Amino acid sequence: MMKRSQTSYSIVQFFPDSVREEGLNLGVLLYDADKERVLSRFSSDFSRIMKSSAAINKSFLNIAIDELKSRIDREIAKKPAFESLKRFQSMRANNIRLTPFLPTFAEDAEIEIERLYDDLVGDVERKPRKSKVAVKLKRELRRLNLLDRFDQNPQPISLPRYNLKLRPDLAIRRERYNLIEASRFDEPERGLEQAGKHALAGRALMKNLGMQLVVVGDFGEQSNDYVAAIKEDLARSNTSLFLINELGELAKRYTLH
Repeated sequence: MMKRSQTSYSIVQFFPDSVREEGLNLGVLLYDADKERVLSRFSSDFSRIMKSSAAINKSFLNIAIDELKSRIDREIAKKPAFESLKRFQSMRANNIRLTPFLPTFAEDAEIEIERLYDDLVGDVERKPRKSKVAVKLKRELRRLNLLDRFDQNPQPISLPRYNLKLRPDLAIRRERYNLIEASRFDEPERGLEQAGKHALAGRALMKNLGMQLVVVGDFGEQSNDYVAAIKEDLARSNTSLFLINELGELAKRYTLH
């Protein structure tokens, strides 16, 4: 039986009118006390918020969310982390605010934040829920008794020259520090976009920091030719690609025995 860990969650809300004090749920944060980390999940559908204020657009909201994530990273780096985070929450007074953190328990923080998001935020147009690739990655590594070999809370990596900030899902050191990111390639247009981003990040990591990027991909029902093409393109950028069903091979290549 898996251990239930102490967690706390906060809803991220957007207030179009500071006088009326009526917030629209934009996302959710989950503080994992065991690992002193914060997980976040934000809506990608801003239609309700943009309808509430003609002055708000998608670019503004994306920038505001990125700034909030960066500020949270700075707050949890302070000690004690959770107290710092609660102070930050209590002092927010702009359009984007956090509700007070409420305690809860979870066996798996990644699964818990998806549940909280579905219950508290959701999307205007509900789509069939797909298991987040990062959750599938960690769940499968746990099933194979391999998860403990990996750094489960790697620090974000900034590449200012390329305007990139990577938030890897896992990391492992063997010869060099390898960052592991889970990604979806099951829709061709989205897959090509993700492949381009990973290729740029892979080249930049190796050139500037001597790190390698390892991508774990969920290709859904895409053809073997499509998978092979993405794998070849990433390989030219010092980036390795593994499928979800190839995690045994990934662990064998990147972990010490």
